[in-house]
Amino acid sequence: MPEPEESADQPDDEKPETESEPARPAAADETEAPGPAGQGEAAGPEPPAEEPKELEDVDPEPNPEDDSAAQDDRVRAFHRISSIQTGDGSRSYLAEQQNFFGGEFSPLPRHGAVPGAILGRLGRSYVASPALRRLLQALPVSPLQCLFGPPGTGRTTTAIAAGMRHLKDRGLAVAGNVHILASERGLAAIDSKSLPKRKALILTLAPDAAPPEFRWFGAVEEALRERDSILIVVSPAEPVGGALRDGWTVAYQPPAPEEIFRRHLEQRFGAGRIAEILDLGIVRDRVRTCRTPRDAAGLATAIINDTDDGVADADLLSGDSDDKLVNARKELQESDLWDRILLVATTVMTDLAAGTVTREAVRLAEMHKPTGVQTEVPKVDWFHGPDRWPGSITLGPPGKEGSGRTVRLVHPRLPIMLLKAIWEDHVGERDILLPWLCGLGDHPHKRVRVKAAQAAAQLACYDFDVVMREVLRVWALDGRFRTRETCALALEALAIAAEGRFAKRVRGQVRGWAKSNNPSLLAAAVAVYGTFLGAKDPDEALTRMREVAGARIFRYDGRREMAEHAEQQLANIVRRALIDVFNAGAEEKVLQALAGWARIPNWRWRRAAAAGLIELSRKDGSGAWPLLVELSAVQESTYRAVRTLWLNTLDSHHRDEASWEALHRWLDQARDLRGDDSTAAVVAAVDRLVADLRAESPDIGRHLDFHQEIWAFRDARRQPEVFTKPPDQEKP
Repeated sequence: MPEPEESADQPDDEKPETESEPARPAAADETEAPGPAGQGEAAGPEPPAEEPKELEDVDPEPNPEDDSAAQDDRVRAFHRISSIQTGDGSRSYLAEQQNFFGGEFSPLPRHGAVPGAILGRLGRSYVASPALRRLLQALPVSPLQCLFGPPGTGRTTTAIAAGMRHLKDRGLAVAGNVHILASERGLAAIDSKSLPKRKALILTLAPDAAPPEFRWFGAVEEALRERDSILIVVSPAEPVGGALRDGWTVAYQPPAPEEIFRRHLEQRFGAGRIAEILDLGIVRDRVRTCRTPRDAAGLATAIINDTDDGVADADLLSGDSDDKLVNARKELQESDLWDRILLVATTVMTDLAAGTVTREAVRLAEMHKPTGVQTEVPKVDWFHGPDRWPGSITLGPPGKEGSGRTVRLVHPRLPIMLLKAIWEDHVGERDILLPWLCGLGDHPHKRVRVKAAQAAAQLACYDFDVVMREVLRVWALDGRFRTRETCALALEALAIAAEGRFAKRVRGQVRGWAKSNNPSLLAAAVAVYGTFLGAKDPDEALTRMREVAGARIFRYDGRREMAEHAEQQLANIVRRALIDVFNAGAEEKVLQALAGWARIPNWRWRRAAAAGLIELSRKDGSGAWPLLVELSAVQESTYRAVRTLWLNTLDSHHRDEASWEALHRWLDQARDLRGDDSTAAVVAAVDRLVADLRAESPDIGRHLDFHQEIWAFRDARRQPEVFTKPPDQEKP
């Protein structure tokens, strides 16, 4: 399958940094199942320059409890990472805005449908702008409106809120129908001949874009009327070139920062707790200094994070962290070697168990070249008690019952500030710090790997090329699950860091890996696309996953069975990444992409689509139903995609007991809830699906009849037999 062409207007820093020639995807007409070379396989390119390493597609020792704690660490760090300052601290128009609704990181996609989960968070935390009322009054008159005002003040959020309200007022579904158009192309992203029907479209122009001209509005307005859609163009300046402006333009005015601040706190705290926070003088002063909705939302997120980290009310938003940074920098300069090493380890792994931190500190100490201190003082003397540790380190309570006490720095904002000081003030430490950090990427505890990934992302903000070469690419090339996951988490954090300043460069790097012929880099690229980076641009992520899912691996020794094993591992990695993108909110995008794979006449993609459906069919929705059934009941396009996936999954080439058991679960739930008015829509969706499967594939219908007989027999066997004794045998 040929590679899609790169758009001519793609920024230079987003173009892929290609490692080598891409692995060749399987030809579109290869319909046979895998077999010996030459059977259904076309000749490929030359073998790669490096013999591929063994890929590891799953964690060798999974720990769900550790994964859950690591997920909390990952998400809670997003706001502080996004606030990292680089260079002179100025903002570039290329930086991607990071959105936090009620303290939760909510990545708006660069283009495509806004996920329903994010629309829900936005709706709960949005404070109506005066411009919202004017937009809602103007949209019934003209479906094309230009909302103009200064960037970074909440214009796009207001446009999305207006689109949501407009759809709801007209009785249309909101989920899946609010679309963001590709802003890189400007007004060229609007094709009046292919506008979708019954959608709310949002186009945000770049801050340096020329003002739109009114002569462009007329033809687009007519096309929108025909398709019953609306378009809100978010512009930094008022349109030019026309006299009839009032019907097409709305001047933006942001809501009061105080109202935004309170609304975001309401997503986490009750009225009493909010009153306590607003009674603090420093909080009131900081709220008054907010100039934009983004400032107010960021301030609320900072307070939520500090509260979660146990910061006392008296220290919220105080300059206490600056004073503690001065003390910590002094300790880095003047303390004994072991104290300095322990301080570095705690900076990277703050809030982790004391035993874990000290073990990794010992490893860091071993990596230092011998000095007079190390040769003269026995190693055992380094292990003195916490009462003699640096003052910047404190012991916290155990993370859970049965675990040791945790080690942390004395202020939750100190780790980012101190790591920057370590990198910039102690240049000689870099050659030891990076290899030590690299070794944390394969740590058995995921919380340690998450901390290492976030530290690597921060250091990459100060020296992108060095950290990419000596840490991130080393993780990517390793081939093991843990190092690949750590690399993905680091690149995710780097794309968020510094208000998205490095996002385009990260995407270019990952795209280059996705076009590599190295299996480890292919797997790393797919893992990165499974993070919020993929949710931000699901079209790009799903396109690259499709290519990797159909790629062939070549070996010098010609051992096709080993190559097929690597291909299967890549397919498993793709499936996991697909689920991650789905969980991140791109539900409709993932389902439509999988349905597209199911239509490709090639077993690789069709098998990947079947495996993806089986995995997604097990996900529970908001009630007693699987999530896919709930989505299918409310959106026709989702139902068609799910039907296509079931037809593919139950096809004779792919079906197995796992696929039939997945369908069995849906049928059982439909039987148990039949007759309940509250579930009539989802029961009808399952009934419709079964009828369509029988109508479109008599073969599937026959096998379904057979399995239903088997299931009925099993259900009967599980029922306890009730024996009734004759009356003459009963005891008196």
